[in-house]
Amino acid sequence: MRTYRKVAVLVGAAALLISALPSLAGAGRAPTSGTWTFTDATPNPSNFGECFNSAVPSAPGDVNSYEVKVTKKLATLSTTAHNTLDWAAQITDKNGGVLISADGTEPNVQENMSILVRKGKYTVSYCNWAGEPQITVDWSVK
Repeated sequence: MRTYRKVAVLVGAAALLISALPSLAGAGRAPTSGTWTFTDATPNPSNFGECFNSAVPSAPGDVNSYEVKVTKKLATLSTTAHNTLDWAAQITDKNGGVLISADGTEPNVQENMSILVRKGKYTVSYCNWAGEPQITVDWSVK
């Protein structure tokens, strides 16, 4: 009877270990997709890009940027915005250089971006040009 219990305990422990392997393998890795919520309570329908510089005051609750860490040598960084009114967007490198920007031709056009990038850190920013105060944006690195 004792041998049976020992075997049962060992089999149970092995099953737990095997079920944990996928999560252990992903531990410490940068996420490769998700959804962000951008909040910008102060629309700024001035010149394009103005809403990305420090001259535009930010409300205390504004969230205009998220950082993405690309771990592949070469990958495509893509964003899909879910706005119904007018927003603008850009992706910058670690030094703040603008790599790509988007501003739809009509107020209801989503500002989606896709760019080939190298391994490193990038910042994705969306600002309220003349739209709703909050939007969501799906992103992926493939």
